[in-house]
Amino acid sequence: MEIHDISDRPAYAEAEQLLRIKEDTYSIVGAVAYLIGVQRFNIENRGYQVELDAYDLASNDKNGRIIHYLCLARTRLERNFRNIKMALRGTASIYSADPLIKECIDSLHKDGIEIFRKNTKDVNEYLIEANKLISDRINNCKSLLPEWLNWDYFRDFVVMPNGLTDPVEEGTKFQQNLKLYPYSTYCNWPVSSQGNILNSDRKFINLLYYWHEDALEDQSKVADVGEHTKDKIYKFIGKAISVCVVVDAENSDPYRLCATLRQLNDEYTGRITKVIIIDDERTTTAWSIFENYAGIPVEHRIISRVLEQKSLVDMSVAMAITKEFYANNTDSFMLVASDSDYWAMLDQLPEANFLMMVEREKCSPAMKENLVNAGVFYCYIDDFYSGDSVELERTVVTSELLKTIDNLNIGNLEIILEGACARSRAHITENEKKRMYQRLKQSVKLVIDDDGKMRVQASFKGNL
Repeated sequence: MEIHDISDRPAYAEAEQLLRIKEDTYSIVGAVAYLIGVQRFNIENRGYQVELDAYDLASNDKNGRIIHYLCLARTRLERNFRNIKMALRGTASIYSADPLIKECIDSLHKDGIEIFRKNTKDVNEYLIEANKLISDRINNCKSLLPEWLNWDYFRDFVVMPNGLTDPVEEGTKFQQNLKLYPYSTYCNWPVSSQGNILNSDRKFINLLYYWHEDALEDQSKVADVGEHTKDKIYKFIGKAISVCVVVDAENSDPYRLCATLRQLNDEYTGRITKVIIIDDERTTTAWSIFENYAGIPVEHRIISRVLEQKSLVDMSVAMAITKEFYANNTDSFMLVASDSDYWAMLDQLPEANFLMMVEREKCSPAMKENLVNAGVFYCYIDDFYSGDSVELERTVVTSELLKTIDNLNIGNLEIILEGACARSRAHITENEKKRMYQRLKQSVKLVIDDDGKMRVQASFKGNL
């Protein structure tokens, strides 16, 4: 099939534009808002339930609550600096100077944190104390944000520069630019007219990386495919008598597909009869546990190779679809594959309904043009929010790691001792060898250096 440039063709351009529409996600900014001390009514007023759920989830974590109230106290000290300063000049203590400060002190006390017990008239000393506790305890909140997020960037966002010695300059900047800060809440960022920097996961994370002269490569971590694409998939499933997902596992990403299926409405994925995974014996082990995460019945078929250099997966995919269509009365197929070779099968089964799930970099322009012209809808699994596939990725990595570790062969300690005795030509009795072996076994340990290199080290002192 000849490959040529079709980017200027109206039908293709329109399809590409619709498929590139992304929708924002809000779970990260919900947790971030809580941690920096944003009050709940601000999140309620925005009306995003996912964001509010993330906010509330963080509030149920003790470490999250501690940071929240420390940051809330810090923001309140800065915003109400003059009034608190005036109150402290009289008979008021920090506990009675401001009702919100009192709420923070009481809440922290419930979680075992005593703060502002030193009686001072200097508001900056209270700021320094709050900043020290924030700096010391923020790392306890790592579990509240995704592991892929650069934690050092987020820590910088929370910790006040020079906050442990002289918070005046940073406090003045905050007070003079109050409306530019998210919900008028203090955080450390290069203040500019960016609107609400916590408006969405995509906006916040991209700005966070940008401030550190970096970029987030995988945008599906912070954005989801548009509703247009999901609606097309729902209409396809809704019109089907029986729908089946067929996967060319050799040329598809299991984590992307897992994320895609998990982002679809259960009402529609529940109507999918099964997922047939046609797998080459050399592909990733992720497909073998895919069913545990996809939530749809899976048939995992591993195809052996007749010739070493030739896979039979594409032929097996075509045969599986043909059999499902003619023998099992399946009328609709969601084909997960990017290979243009499948166009022949689609063309030869005009009575069947197809929806293609492809990967952006793997699907040729010519294939996409044929799909558009034939009225076959396709979508990119790369574009679906991929946060839900993290657990699958970690499970597979852990499984592969354990396999490798189980197969490591460092040697046999008894044979090593026997060799040492033989080379030394010393007159060692069997009882002495047993005693030496027991002491040796208790003292040997695995040592891993900063570069990840492993070596065995015996830590006994003196002679065996």
